[in-house]
Amino acid sequence: MVQHELVGCGTISKVGEVLGCEKPSSIFLVTGKESFKMSCAQERIQHILALYKVVHFYDFEHNPHIEDVQRGIKLYRDG
Repeated sequence: MVQHELVGCGTISKVGEVLGCEKPSSIFLVTGKESFKMSCAQERIQHILALYKVVHFYDFEHNPHIEDVQRGIKLYRDG
């Protein structure tokens, strides 16, 4: 599977399209601690994400430390 990064204005509307084409069995979702909810992105795609097994990683500093990265890798592998 090819990795996709969606960045910038209007890209939230492309999430369903990308997932529909790729048909992943699970999703490793990396977001900010508060920004995903406050930006309304969570609300806009929760119906799409409900169709998949989602591992959500958001517990890291603004400038992540190596421990944050290691925790994310462990969550990804355990997910």
